[in-house]
Amino acid sequence: MRDINLSNEKVLKNISSLKSEIKSLSNTNNHEIMAVIKYADEEDILSLINSNEIKILGENKVQDAVKRWEKEPFKKERNKIELHFIGHLQSNKLSKAVKIFDSIDTIDRNEIAEDLNVQAIKINKKMPVMIQLKINDSATQGGVSAENFETLFNYVKTLKGLSIRGILSIGPNTSDENKIYSSFRLAKEIYDKYFNSELNSDGFKNYLSLGMSGDYKIAIKAGSTMIRIGSLLFDK
Repeated sequence: MRDINLSNEKVLKNISSLKSEIKSLSNTNNHEIMAVIKYADEEDILSLINSNEIKILGENKVQDAVKRWEKEPFKKERNKIELHFIGHLQSNKLSKAVKIFDSIDTIDRNEIAEDLNVQAIKINKKMPVMIQLKINDSATQGGVSAENFETLFNYVKTLKGLSIRGILSIGPNTSDENKIYSSFRLAKEIYDKYFNSELNSDGFKNYLSLGMSGDYKIAIKAGSTMIRIGSLLFDK
C-alpha cells in the first residue's frame, strides 16, 4: 500500500489544477468532471472520493465494477458517489450493470436498449441512460451515427424502464484540433436539438459528455457539460 497521505496530496493537487484550467476556459460552472478510474490505484480512488471534489466516477468494465464496489473498502463508500458505465456494453452483463450503476452512458443500438429495459423493469428501477453518438471513424469504437440518432432516441424514449438523459461521444484520434472541434460541435448541435432542459422528464440531469484528458479543453470550448478524466487526475 502506498502512503495515503501522499495519495491525498497528489489527487487534491491534480483536481485543483484541472478545475483552474476549466475555469480559465469557460465563463460558466456548467462543466461536470467524471473521474475515469480504470487504471487508478485504490488509494487514489479513495482519496478522490473522500476529497468530496468530484462526485461522478466512471467504470469501463462491468466485471471490474462488481469486483471493486461489492467489497471493502469501496463498498462503504459507494453511496458517496454516482457511478456511470462508459464502456462497451455486452448483453450477458446487463443484469449486473443495471444493479450496480447509477447511469449507463453508452447505448448505441436498439437491441441493447431493449434488453437493458427488461432488466431494469425486473428490479423495478428507472435506469438513466445516455446514447453514444459516433463522431469518429474508428472501427473499434461504438456509437450510433448522426443519421440514425433520431431513430434510436425515439425508440429509447418508448422504453418504460429507461430514462434518457444525454449524449456521450469520443472525439477523433487526430492532432488536428479543428477536426476535433468540428466533431464535438456536431454532437453539441444534436444534443441541443433533443435535450433542451437541465433535467429530463424523470428529474435526472442531462449531460453532453465530451472530452477526455487529451482533448477536454477543445470539448469545453465546443460546449461539453461533462468531461471524462483519468490520467490527469491520477498520474503523478
